[in-house]
Amino acid sequence: MKKFILPLLLVFAISASTNSFGQVSNVVKTSLTAPLFKVYTIAYEKAFNPDMSAQLGFGYFGGWKIGDGKIDGFTVTPEFRYYLNEEKGAPKGGFIAPYLRYASYTLKVGEVGDVDYGKASLNLIGGGILVGTQKVFKDVISLEAFIGPAYSNASLTVKDGTGISEGYDLKLLDGFGVRAGVTIGVAF
Repeated sequence: MKKFILPLLLVFAISASTNSFGQVSNVVKTSLTAPLFKVYTIAYEKAFNPDMSAQLGFGYFGGWKIGDGKIDGFTVTPEFRYYLNEEKGAPKGGFIAPYLRYASYTLKVGEVGDVDYGKASLNLIGGGILVGTQKVFKDVISLEAFIGPAYSNASLTVKDGTGISEGYDLKLLDGFGVRAGVTIGVAF
């Protein structure tokens, strides 16, 4: 995974220094809604022409109690954005954004039946499409809202202990859902 993330970050960092269309083209943002669910995110968006941008988001998820267990982990979300109003120019205005998402979580369980301790990994792979809008105030502060359908495929791998897979139903995480949020950020 590191082999994928580090080169991608380098490309974003190099491209952040160029702005060929004379306006704000970078936004670093965080979710205002995700911390309600103990998820902490940071995303970097780079506009590469007046109507398109790319965004890469990272999230940390920790501290959820599920029955006898605790779950924590991370997400990586690459996203392409097409802005619908060229007059404002990316990263401002309404957009449509297809995205992919990879999530890796660790589930630790205290007592499950006869077993004192159990550990499992939960991986989600999916994607979807968002519609949203982003405003940039005074070319410095961004405020964004988005919503759209999502799909994910979940897999649970028991590492230590037994009984974990019988005690957790993946139907809530596997299949169709909704992704929505509100972010605030700094534009430059």
